[in-house]
Amino acid sequence: IEHAADDSVFKTINGKPRPLRAARGVAPVEFKLPFELPQPVLAVGAQMKNTFTLAWSDRAVMSPHMGDMHSPASFALFEKTLNDFQQLYNIEINVMIRDAHPGYALSRWVQQQELMVHSVYHHHAHAASAWYECNTHDDIICFCWDGLGYGEDTTLWGGEAFIGKPANWKRVASLRSFHLAGGDQVAYQPWRSAAALCWEAGLEYPDIPLTDPLIKQAWHKKINTQQTSSMGRLFDAMAALSGVSESSSYDAEAPMRLEALCNSVENAISLPMYMDKEILRADWQPLIQVMQDNKLSQQQRSNLFHGTILELMVQQAISIRQQHNINKLSFSGGVFQNRILTESAISRLQHEGFDVCLAEKIPLNDAGISIGQVIEYGFSLAKN
Repeated sequence: IEHAADDSVFKTINGKPRPLRAARGVAPVEFKLPFELPQPVLAVGAQMKNTFTLAWSDRAVMSPHMGDMHSPASFALFEKTLNDFQQLYNIEINVMIRDAHPGYALSRWVQQQELMVHSVYHHHAHAASAWYECNTHDDIICFCWDGLGYGEDTTLWGGEAFIGKPANWKRVASLRSFHLAGGDQVAYQPWRSAAALCWEAGLEYPDIPLTDPLIKQAWHKKINTQQTSSMGRLFDAMAALSGVSESSSYDAEAPMRLEALCNSVENAISLPMYMDKEILRADWQPLIQVMQDNKLSQQQRSNLFHGTILELMVQQAISIRQQHNINKLSFSGGVFQNRILTESAISRLQHEGFDVCLAEKIPLNDAGISIGQVIEYGFSLAKN
């Protein structure tokens, strides 16, 4: 096989197919940039579900799906495909763009290449890709909800809302932050996020696996833990608290199981909102008790959770519009692969008078980070 490629994966959301993985029969995906680059650049993406984007002049070409970048096989595919692209398009790279997270394998790889390096914050890249697909020159509101991404304050973001446009983003809304119980394990052990929420709220989590007796002690001493505002981890926690899934065999399995139970978003509880240094935060604590209420079926709890998160988004969007007079709105991040939440949000926000757009060519998950990095970088050049 000269050029290996995974199968492409699409999901119909709001009546249109949206790419989750652009590969066989779809990629490379070419974009016309809204600026001209002075020299060729390579944007390497992030870490999970990765793609790279090669860009020059006013052209950008996004690679097929590369996968998760923490194995020798993934790196071998990355380097081979990159070499093939450079030969095919006759391009010699002068600048590399990486995610701002210093611990990502590709961030370290870029630093070894002896080329000019530019870093872009994870959620700025998400927002930039969303802005690009809105086909606008104006500021937008962009909700960026995903698992984890390195933020400007060095904490791990993932439940954010921004206003602005590429190279000029302002974070205006988020979730109440909490400290994760453990490092990389949290994505595959949702009970860790559930335990962290309980401890952050001063409550007990009753079901710590016997194989991890020191987890709580380590969490209280803030050993092997990081602060986050991740919506993806909140979904994990709610799946664990409701008994839907305390462990996962693949990324986002627990939120997907929670979504599969949901058949209505009519029920919701009100989450407190408060200002924290100009950031409008939503407090998840009222969800803890209700998601553990065995008098409600798991389906009822899933419905309630999805309805509550929908109301959270709508209330944050209305507050942001009132304060900043911005009406165009978009989404980016893996959480919006949740069809029920995304379709309900589009409907509700349009009912409230928002002009809502959703990506059709760029994946909502981290596969869209690399093209977002190029968009963010190009506008930063014009700004400087």
